Amino acid sequence: MISSPPRHIGITIPPNHGIGTGNLRTAQRLLKFLANQGHRVELLPADGLADCEVLIALNAVKSFPAISRFYRSGQGKLVVVVTGTDLNCRDSEEWNQALTWADRIVVLQERAKAVLSPEFQKKTEVIIQSVRPLPEAGERGERSGFQVCVVGHFREEKDPMLTALASRLLDFESAIQIRQAGAILEERFLREIEDERFLNPRYQWLGELGRVEAQRLISESDLMVLSSTSEGGPAVVGEAVVAGTPILATRIDGVVGLLGEDYPGYFEPHDLVGLSKLMAKAESEQGFYQELKRAVSLKKEQYDPARESLDWAALLRKIE
Repeated sequence: MISSPPRHIGITIPPNHGIGTGNLRTAQRLLKFLANQGHRVELLPADGLADCEVLIALNAVKSFPAISRFYRSGQGKLVVVVTGTDLNCRDSEEWNQALTWADRIVVLQERAKAVLSPEFQKKTEVIIQSVRPLPEAGERGERSGFQVCVVGHFREEKDPMLTALASRLLDFESAIQIRQAGAILEERFLREIEDERFLNPRYQWLGELGRVEAQRLISESDLMVLSSTSEGGPAVVGEAVVAGTPILATRIDGVVGLLGEDYPGYFEPHDLVGLSKLMAKAESEQGFYQELKRAVSLKKEQYDPARESLDWAALLRKIE
């Protein structure tokens, strides 16, 4: 499919140090979409000068050196995608300069657009990250107990140990088991993981998983928890929605912008007791669990890959 004249498009992401970050997975998915539309697309090194007609830069602040080099070269059109914790940097000089230079801005959920200044909103598109389901979804019930998964790398803004700590507050009779996957991005969490594995028989850390393995973990789980204090538009929410796995999540803009204000599975950031009560309620009250499943199913359509591909094609037509 060629939706606009074929172009040479570069995609750049912040340095990932060999870790399979959300930015990398977003870039890889976008590369496939654009290549299928007939464009010549390449993933560019963060420290190189982009030789292309269009540069798509993921993360305005962390990719600012690449953005600056491309803009000053005068080569072509610039698209800046606001990702991750980018929105926390709205007062920085790099943020304002990158978005000023951008021909188009992309945000990953509606609430992110609402916090931008009016001048930036005028050139902003909301494009929700799509999800391709596993060819064969995992079957729940293969393991004993009530399986709760946590998927995300270990860094402060993810509050990664909250679910494990909340599980310590559960009644002895609870069958909840916590399976957590993610790479260690901040070394202090290594000790916390080791302590948790020793003290908490409900807890298991699986290390870093590839995308397919992470999808399988989510699809095989009874529940997924997202405990972040800040998100741009977490792809893992889409993974759970497409798998049909109910979600408990912090009430933050990056999640509410995807699941909606009325989603029944929110708790406040850092709320250990609140999360523990919601996990217990999901395990023991079938009515509440089915309410979560229904709410998740209502969001499945927004994660259709064909829709995301069309959204990117429409954006590129606007900057021909």
